[in-house]
Amino acid sequence: MSPAGSALRERLRCFPALLSCCSVVFFDSWSKESLSEVARDFFSAQASATQDAPASSSEVPFEDKVSGESESVWEEVQTASGENESLFEKRSRAAGEREDVEANAQRRAYLCVQMHQSAIETSKAFLTQLNRPVYVTPKCFLDLIGLVVKLKNERQDALQRQRSLLSAGLTRLHRTNAQVEKLREELEQLKPVLETKKIESEQLLATVESDRAAACSEQERVAAERRLVMDQQQEVSLLQSDAQKDVDTAMPALEAALASLDALDKKDLTEMKSFAKPPPLVVATMEVVNLLLGEKADWDTARKVLSDSGLMTKLKNYDKDHISPGLLKKLDKLLQRSDYTPEQVGKQSVAAMSLCMWTLAIQTYAKVAREVQPKREKLAAMNEMLDRANAQLAEAEEKLSLVMAKVQAMEERLATLNAEKEKLLEETTLCQQRLNRAGILTSGLADEAARWKNTISILNEQLVLVEGDAFLSAASICYCGPFTGRFRGMLHASWTELAKHSGIACADNFSLTEVLSDPIELRDWDLQGLPSDRTSLESGVFVRSAGKLGRAPLVIDPQQQAKKWIKNRESENGLRVLDLSHPKLQTILTSSVRVGQPVLLEDVGESLPPILDSVLLLPRVRTVGSNPKIKIGDKAVELDPNFSLFLSTKLANPHYLPEVALKVGSSSRRGHRDDRVLLILSRPAAGRGRQASSVYSRQLQLSHSR
Repeated sequence: MSPAGSALRERLRCFPALLSCCSVVFFDSWSKESLSEVARDFFSAQASATQDAPASSSEVPFEDKVSGESESVWEEVQTASGENESLFEKRSRAAGEREDVEANAQRRAYLCVQMHQSAIETSKAFLTQLNRPVYVTPKCFLDLIGLVVKLKNERQDALQRQRSLLSAGLTRLHRTNAQVEKLREELEQLKPVLETKKIESEQLLATVESDRAAACSEQERVAAERRLVMDQQQEVSLLQSDAQKDVDTAMPALEAALASLDALDKKDLTEMKSFAKPPPLVVATMEVVNLLLGEKADWDTARKVLSDSGLMTKLKNYDKDHISPGLLKKLDKLLQRSDYTPEQVGKQSVAAMSLCMWTLAIQTYAKVAREVQPKREKLAAMNEMLDRANAQLAEAEEKLSLVMAKVQAMEERLATLNAEKEKLLEETTLCQQRLNRAGILTSGLADEAARWKNTISILNEQLVLVEGDAFLSAASICYCGPFTGRFRGMLHASWTELAKHSGIACADNFSLTEVLSDPIELRDWDLQGLPSDRTSLESGVFVRSAGKLGRAPLVIDPQQQAKKWIKNRESENGLRVLDLSHPKLQTILTSSVRVGQPVLLEDVGESLPPILDSVLLLPRVRTVGSNPKIKIGDKAVELDPNFSLFLSTKLANPHYLPEVALKVGSSSRRGHRDDRVLLILSRPAAGRGRQASSVYSRQLQLSHSR
């Protein structure tokens, strides 16, 4: 039981036997030495856990080697090589680091103790001046040392993460600038190449056009020659057809004569030459045959001719195309006889009839050949001209094919060159577009880069001050809640001097809202109805930061401003608003704990009813494989991690005994927001008007930039 208040005295008056039947053990406040020892051990353990890496199996602590084998180890160390000397250096450095850790832990413990003592002294002054009791218990000190480490790690991680993001942005911006310069160099390199390709393309195009015109002219000339040759070929064909038609008129008789010659045999010729006195028509026939064969025109010569075994061959192969005009004249003279016909000759000799037919066919063919000869000569001349024309045409066509091949090759080269030019033009255009976009980006981000650099500098300064900010913020959360703005300022000034005296860097103008909040959140709070004065904003930070201690806030709110803010802030989460007289208080609490709905208990008094003990004490019943459970009444209810509890009172100057804080803070589990509940007492300043939103936003931005 707490000796504070009248509860103990009233019980002793009601039960006087307690004094005689009980042993009273009185626990006084912790001494400075006790507080310092607890804090020093805590900070040492935290530093060791952070700095010490797990030792490998091959590295055995030097002290373990010495224990039990000191002499042998000492001899080995004295005779060891540089490797053992390195081990000594490592051990010496480790010992120095341990000394630094102990010194830092002692400094931090001293600062925590001084902060705790200053909070006690301020609470006394607060009671004297305003008649408002505030109890500073060792539990607050334990919360302080734990929260210092937590806030330091969180803020350090947040600042380093923000700095890393900005550094990455600057790196990318520098990389982009380098790429822009590279693109600019590539563009400068592409421009002369593109200009060269353009000139080459234009020159080649002019050459191709000239050669193409020459090729077209040559093609027209060759076409004209081809038409001329075709005309000549047509004329030759007509002349040849005409001459052949004349020759064809004599060919039937000649073929008939040759056929009759084929019908002759040796017997017929023997019969013919056996005539002692041949008939006149037989003699006339042989005279004509001898004339054509170039023999004498007498019967004896004729008999020799008939005796020639190759006579038929000579007659069949007779050169009928080259009969001289004189021979033809003699032939015509001999054939003038009217009775010289195959029918008449055949009456005298069958063999002579065949020879007669042959002579007449030769005469007819010779006459036709004589008439056709000029045509043949003309045809030969025309064929000669045609051959020359064909040769010239072939030469011209070959020349034309060479010219066309050259033009085609140049056109292909021109197409390739144009493709290269188009590709270069496309690359140049793309490079220019990229350069333009990158230029717009870099020019637009130039101011951002300067701002990022400035922000990184600010973050570096804040990282230097992160430990001092953590101490001041943790002390503010643990101690400053019940105090008014003036006393909070006094504590902040005192703690700042203590931190500097302890060698811990901290800002001269420390602001809790700048460290644990941001302008956007403060702006939201203002829109949600929280007054914009410093005391109210700090109280809002205390309410939100209660979760860092695993506790729920109790707000002293006589003007109902904080309650309005809580309702607006938690409305989207389904806030349930109750008072202690609600008939279904336990049912609603049970449901809210299960589903994770926030609950606001308004109008609480100076003492908390027992029905809240089950929620504030949070007795846990853990079930394997499920969420933690708390016991509300006689039921174990599964705890949703989103559950939160807010308490508010209308009392302007309530007196909360230490046993209330001890009761709600009895649970020692960590890691859950609702494991322990701290009553964070805050009183919003009354009579402060809300500033205009735009002016307020600018103030927040200015304060944040500082």
